[in-house]
Amino acid sequence: MQTTEQTPSTHWQATCFAPAERAPARELIEEYQLCLDHPIVTAILDAVQGHVLILNARRQVVAANQAILDSLRRDGQPTVVGLRPGELLSCAHYTDGPNGCGTGEHCRTCGAVFAILASQQIDRPATGECRLTMRRDNELSAVDFSVRATPLVLGERRLTTFVLHDISALKRRDMLERVFLHDISNTVTAMSAWGETLANGVSDGAAVAVVTFLRRLRDELDAQRALIQAESRQLPVRHVVCSAARLLENLNETFADSGLVSRRQLEISVPSGDTDFVSDARLVLRVLVNMVKNALEATERGGVVRAWFEWRGGRPAFFVHNEAVIAPAHQCHIFERSYSTKGEGRGIGTYAMKLLGENYLRGEVSFSSSRPGGTVFALILPRDGRTATADARAGASGNGDQAFANEEPDIADTILVVDDEDVHLNLASMLLRGLGHKVAAFQSPAEALRVFASAPQRFKMAVADQYMPHMNGMRLTRELHALRPELPVVLCAALGDGVAPADAPRGEVAKVVLKPLTRDQLQDVL
Repeated sequence: MQTTEQTPSTHWQATCFAPAERAPARELIEEYQLCLDHPIVTAILDAVQGHVLILNARRQVVAANQAILDSLRRDGQPTVVGLRPGELLSCAHYTDGPNGCGTGEHCRTCGAVFAILASQQIDRPATGECRLTMRRDNELSAVDFSVRATPLVLGERRLTTFVLHDISALKRRDMLERVFLHDISNTVTAMSAWGETLANGVSDGAAVAVVTFLRRLRDELDAQRALIQAESRQLPVRHVVCSAARLLENLNETFADSGLVSRRQLEISVPSGDTDFVSDARLVLRVLVNMVKNALEATERGGVVRAWFEWRGGRPAFFVHNEAVIAPAHQCHIFERSYSTKGEGRGIGTYAMKLLGENYLRGEVSFSSSRPGGTVFALILPRDGRTATADARAGASGNGDQAFANEEPDIADTILVVDDEDVHLNLASMLLRGLGHKVAAFQSPAEALRVFASAPQRFKMAVADQYMPHMNGMRLTRELHALRPELPVVLCAALGDGVAPADAPRGEVAKVVLKPLTRDQLQDVL
């Protein structure tokens, strides 16, 4: 394979934790070829159980076993070369840092990054656990891994064998034993005591107490069942016309007899006027219950928790406020499964908020926490309750016609990025924004063309993947040039795609670069 000569970056790149620099394309190709031909690497990839990655000194993948490729539904190894583990596994936080996996604030507590860095520094195996929240196709899922990083020396190359074992089932069983069965046991014990009181002929308040605890027991079982169904993608969604006022009244009734409220104040503002919207009322209430319960548990005795509804940009929105502040070290973990500031084994409530609110209700679940304002959790639903929050995600990624609303049409200030793989799309978008550029990013070439055709003068450059189904990069380039012939287009090709940097057709493509893109590559291209 032919490639252009690139020199490694000699300047320090910004990072919140691990080193940010990545290997140049030529070095990646050499390491990939070394692993492909080396019998020791082949034996490791074939013999070791679990997900196995071979990483270079900059924590980038240069080889992977078939097990991890199958789990990620990737047809071949070349498309993963150069990615870091969090990028390969679609960690929800890999775009938070200035240069991908390992460089964000969240990465400071990642067991996977810790194990890799420790193994590289002490030149011995290092182990740990990694609680990973993945975002694929705009849906969240959670996986727990045990990880082991081991030094691997091949000639003059110092690599790392990185093995991940999925221990999610063990963690879920532990959660069931620690939290669910504990809470159920407490409820049944209290219900039994009141039942005995009732059986002994003392009826004053006993019947009401038994009914209350039965309802609480039913709610606990329903919540656990909904979580299991949601994680297995079997949770049904039933859209009906919902009343925000009625939902908040139900929320008030849910906590009327709660011990949490007896020591704190719960103020629920029931709105008047038009509060109807389309959604699944049962799931909306489930999210609101988790939001209020989380707020009450974080509030000191005598404190106040407030819940209310409002229309936010034409969308139905619910908010829950408490006076406590979440420590910065905890904020980036709030929506992780099993993570909690309230002790080991808690944390399902905030995770369930995110899972139900975004994967099933197609809304946005978020929070803000600072002094002196306290903490506010928000659930913002779609306008019609049936479509994903395309406007919010478009704004975040630069997608859609809204990227050009209310702006002068003759300013070419946007880079068009097109890649059907969300990992590479997000990585390229993040790096370009980090370099100070405006980005419009698309997984669909057809959608990218539609938006480009609406305002071709707004784009100063296009960066497109060569290998995409239905329309490859070269065909997309010709379609773009039919609308605007002078547009510079850069094609991105993975190892094995059959396109090398020297293959760029003159007059059509400005340059061909190897994936995954790096900051240095983009600076050179720009």
